[in-house]
Amino acid sequence: MSNHVKLVYFQIATVTLCPGLLYH
Repeated sequence: MSNHVKLVYFQIATVTLCPGLLYH
């Protein structure tokens, strides 16, 4: 369960950080 939550937060962080890094 905690692994799934961690994975979800990781995906959210990646989705939010990727555009920021690409369009810095």
